Amino acid sequence: MKRFGPYLFAFCLAFASAARAQEGDARAQAKAAFGEGQKAFGSKDYAQALTHFRRAFELHRHDAVRFNIAVCMEKLGKNREALLEYEAAARSDQLDADARARAADLAAKARLELGTLVVDGSPTGADVLIDGEQLCNVPCSVRLDPTRHEVEVKSGSQAERRSVVVTKQETRRIRVELGAGAAPPPRDEPADKPVSVEPVRDTPVTSGGGPGWLTWTGAGLVVVGGAGIALFGSQAKSHHDDWVETGNQGAKDDGIRARNLTNASIGVAVLGAVAVGIDLFVLAPKRAKPASARFRGVRLEF
Repeated sequence: MKRFGPYLFAFCLAFASAARAQEGDARAQAKAAFGEGQKAFGSKDYAQALTHFRRAFELHRHDAVRFNIAVCMEKLGKNREALLEYEAAARSDQLDADARARAADLAAKARLELGTLVVDGSPTGADVLIDGEQLCNVPCSVRLDPTRHEVEVKSGSQAERRSVVVTKQETRRIRVELGAGAAPPPRDEPADKPVSVEPVRDTPVTSGGGPGWLTWTGAGLVVVGGAGIALFGSQAKSHHDDWVETGNQGAKDDGIRARNLTNASIGVAVLGAVAVGIDLFVLAPKRAKPASARFRGVRLEF
């Protein structure tokens, strides 16, 4: 067995190297696909951008790519699918807290674009397919884009199909009874009142916009400058009075130094005030960009 030890080690090392090379190649392909997606998105070809972003996500599952997929879905009017991706991004541990908060906010906005379909009846657990995709089991409630949907409820060999129109921010209810001797299905019934949706802020979510490091630095300079003005200004006055009364040359020299330090303190305070003004009135508005605009260009980090 000892004779095979070095060969086994060499084989494991070669296998690990090949695996790392394959992973690096997949990341390179994902980065290239992501770049193509950004180009297509910039050209407003959202369908093509979605294809590239999905390819990038298949190669390297990063939630920054997932966010871009959600944005493309939203642009294409597929708010239900966008909602699912936004919600996943909001739970991601690959994104920072700010990015997760923006994903959650955009998820709430996507919900406002949807209606709700409630499917009830029997047997419990029957599969509910909507537009050919199984989304839930009886009884269930699912959010859908506001349009006509083909609903099929299946249990074993039995099935019932309905064509249902879902309206934005409203609930549509249907009841299906599968089984021998079941009564004819009732007509679709609209909800008595709109579906409850999560509230969303009227104003766009912003990034930054408040005081930055320049404001706090400037404020510190103002404080230091103000203290210097008070201290050295009083010293300059004291030395000046002493010189006037006694004619002492030393008092005159000390007064000149105190005056110069007072002027320097004034300059420090003015510089700090200018820094605060630039940060609050010039830089802060630039930092306060709407989330939807900022996250159009989420970068994929490799």
